[in-house]
Amino acid sequence: MDTAVLTTIIASGSAACGAALKMVYDAVTDRIKSNRANAERYIDERKAAYDQFWAEHKRQVTHNQKLMELGLISRVGKDVKRGVLEDFPDSSMSALADALDEIRRLARTEEIVRVCSRIVALHGDTAAALRYFANEPTDQYGLPYFLANRLREDQELEFIAAYRKDLGIGYPAGASEDWPKAKRPYPLAGMEQTLHAHLHLESPTREGQAVSKAITEKDANLLSSPRMRVLLADDAA
Repeated sequence: MDTAVLTTIIASGSAACGAALKMVYDAVTDRIKSNRANAERYIDERKAAYDQFWAEHKRQVTHNQKLMELGLISRVGKDVKRGVLEDFPDSSMSALADALDEIRRLARTEEIVRVCSRIVALHGDTAAALRYFANEPTDQYGLPYFLANRLREDQELEFIAAYRKDLGIGYPAGASEDWPKAKRPYPLAGMEQTLHAHLHLESPTREGQAVSKAITEKDANLLSSPRMRVLLADDAA
């Protein structure tokens, strides 16, 4: 074959290949632009949904803390002042579930949906831990609630990471390599399994049954604090 003809064929092939590559490149570029536009189109709605979920979550955390205080008072057989139960705030679980549904509708990444679903499920475990807290007669009564709170701290960091990823913010400046893992002076490996193991144990005490219950020194001091004494009935303070 004539060298000139071969050169012409190669050149025409290269030109065709170049044209095809440009078409592919243009299509990929257009797709990236389209995906970016779609991601940015609902960014305000997504951010509002995530912020609403976080607000309802924190309200439920406060609710759980107040329930723990009532559980501690009940544990030692004391009464609360009139009006404490009547003015007790409602649970935010219904609003939290609604916020999760909104996230499922709007979220761009599966990660934040998964994290939020786990947060809602953990609040259910926390409710069970609070019942255990009030009714378990041994000095292990506070372990499930303690573990639930440590898991909550981990999940809150995971939520922040997923929130930033979904909105395209990225990790915070100066974040450590293992962020968003919580740094603790003690290991908590397998704490979710430990939590569930305790919650599935049948307590020898039934709710409302008058049985002497252990109380730790830390909780005894908490009962004597001004924050708790204002909740106690005058004859129980």
